[in-house]
Amino acid sequence: MDNKGNEIIKKLQTDLKNQKQKLKLKNVVTLQQEKLLDERQVTIQGLNKQISTLQEQAAKKASESESHINTIQELKDKVEQGKAIIQDNNNGIMFDK
Repeated sequence: MDNKGNEIIKKLQTDLKNQKQKLKLKNVVTLQQEKLLDERQVTIQGLNKQISTLQEQAAKKASESESHINTIQELKDKVEQGKAIIQDNNNGIMFDK
């Protein structure tokens, strides 16, 4: 019976040792996963910051583009007004002759 009790104790000690090794391995895997999640969060935050910066730059460029379009239209209007004045002057000169 003493031998049987020793066998049971030995088996329980072996099982305990195996469970501790499994737990240790699970802890290592968990720590690695947490580290990977942290790294990915940092990457996502960096990418979100880049997106925000690019959106601001795009909005600024769109505003500049709109301003340039307005300036071009104003210049076209002035050119047309200048052409009309020149045409009136030419008509006046022709009339005087």
